[in-house]
Amino acid sequence: MVCLDGKVIQTAGEWERLRRPELKALFQHYMYGHFPPPPKAWQAEVRREDAAALDGRATLREVVLSWGATGAPRLNLLVLLPNERPGPVPVILGINFCGNHAVLPDPQIALPTGWMPQHCPGCPDNRATEAGRGKDAPSWDVAQVIARGFALAVFYHGDVEPDYPEAPDGIRAFAARGGLRRSGGTRDPTPNVRPARTSTPRGITTGARWRPGHGGSTGPWTTC
Repeated sequence: MVCLDGKVIQTAGEWERLRRPELKALFQHYMYGHFPPPPKAWQAEVRREDAAALDGRATLREVVLSWGATGAPRLNLLVLLPNERPGPVPVILGINFCGNHAVLPDPQIALPTGWMPQHCPGCPDNRATEAGRGKDAPSWDVAQVIARGFALAVFYHGDVEPDYPEAPDGIRAFAARGGLRRSGGTRDPTPNVRPARTSTPRGITTGARWRPGHGGSTGPWTTC
């Protein structure tokens, strides 16, 4: 609650205007590095929707987010929205480590097609299988999230960067091929979505970093 110049923060407005930008700059400088330039194009494709998920309590959507030049990693986002709370809702945006299919025992959630850690259930030879469905559900407790009026949006970390050296896919390989230099400019692919701050479960601070630009929020999703 104290700025770098010693000013003590007194109001929420001062926090948003003065201290919050300082903290974001410190995290970029000392921990995560600076954001790359925004991509030229940002597209969202709803691959599947189930309006009666969780026994009718939620709407489930599988959304593929794509951006930038050819060959850029695509994000497979699993979104669950509470059906009993109309209008914009707060969202928990998180990264999962064993695939979206492990978050819920839904037989229709798409299996990851890329590299998977062998420690994940049902992932022999570093590939996802049906045996892993719902095995990470206790970590997310989706039913409680929906019951409390929140939405949940999660994606598999391997969509962004497979967690092993010299991975041929992911953001590092894309950057090494010059992909980030070919990207620039963006547009909001979900105009009916009001930006909002996001939080992540289990202390995953990187979950709120995936977004197409700077702006005043740490994530692009509130509701879909």
